[in-house]
Amino acid sequence: QQDPVIVNITGSPLTVNRSASPTQICLGVNSTLNAQASGGSGSYTYSWSSAPAGFSSTQQSPVVSPTQTTVYTVTVSDGFTTNTSSVTLTIFQRPVAAVSALQTVLCSGSNIQLQGGASGGSGNGFIFQWNGPSSFTSGLQNPIISNAQTSNSGSYGLIVTDDRGCSSVNNPIVNITINSRPTASPAVNNASLCQGGAFQLSGSGNGGSGSGYTYQWSGPNSFSSTNQNPSFTNAQIGQSGNYFLTVTDGNGCSSLSTAFVNVIVHSLPNVLAFATPSSLCSGAAIQFSGSGSGGSGGGYSYAWTGPAGYNTVVSSPTISNAQLSNTGVYNLVVTDGNSCSSQTATVNITVNPIPISNAGPDQSLPNGAYANLNGSATGGSGNYSWTWSPISSINGNPFMQNVVR
Repeated sequence: QQDPVIVNITGSPLTVNRSASPTQICLGVNSTLNAQASGGSGSYTYSWSSAPAGFSSTQQSPVVSPTQTTVYTVTVSDGFTTNTSSVTLTIFQRPVAAVSALQTVLCSGSNIQLQGGASGGSGNGFIFQWNGPSSFTSGLQNPIISNAQTSNSGSYGLIVTDDRGCSSVNNPIVNITINSRPTASPAVNNASLCQGGAFQLSGSGNGGSGSGYTYQWSGPNSFSSTNQNPSFTNAQIGQSGNYFLTVTDGNGCSSLSTAFVNVIVHSLPNVLAFATPSSLCSGAAIQFSGSGSGGSGGGYSYAWTGPAGYNTVVSSPTISNAQLSNTGVYNLVVTDGNSCSSQTATVNITVNPIPISNAGPDQSLPNGAYANLNGSATGGSGNYSWTWSPISSINGNPFMQNVVR
């Protein structure tokens, strides 16, 4: 005989609502799964699994971080019945950032040109974000840092974000080195000189690498030299002007500032000298004349020198009562307001000795008699001419040496 059992089922059927928050994530981001059961006995247990396999959990709301798109399935039991439901969690791969630079070692004042690239991820709509030393940031793919200084040395990193909002995590960097430039210090030993003189440039470098300096000079008339201290002899007017110096250090960095010295080569004054007369008899006067022109155009001074220690600073001096010792070459040099002296002008002076005449011995004659006069001379040039006086008493040519009276 059977004993019947009556089972009363009350309440609603067992149901489950599952979710993932969020349902689409970038690789490496967490998502929270959730299963919300209702109905049934009201006492629930949860069992999660995944496809691809590898995940399991008995939590109601486990946190997951899959490496690929995954379907998560939850089974809920109320002790009498079970209910199963699934949710798909989509994983977006992150983009990969790449960095480089046109040059990684530069001199201060140069431009840093960074270069960014991206691959992977969604493949579209990449956004670039650079960061680096001295609080550098840029949203450009290939930013340029102008007039870079040593403070810009360091590591520059790039993060790339695609149009799904996924950012790169590979953190590539490019290392940039900015070397300081040397400074050039030019000098000249004779910045203001006269034509025909000499001067020497001198150069030095400091800073930068501190060693291995090379030098490059440039100047008037296409002057160029790699000597540290070039020298000039017989300087001419065309060598006046600015001489520029560039110093390059062992890192190949060159000075940028305009370093120069100014050289002025002054033209020489002109000189003119003559004398009146240039040939004279002793006892007469010599009148010299000297003048200057050109050069600074004014402020001339004069220096005459000559025989027997003669010297004077008068421009047009006179020698009165000239003697034989005054015969010789007289030199005149003119100096202008720039202290530049002319070439030497010369004047030749000849002082001739005066001859000594002798009319012969005195004669005593009877009235009406004739006297024979016989003159002679010594000294002088030796080539004599004669003049007797008084002419009215001369019988014959008064310009003859021997005459009859």
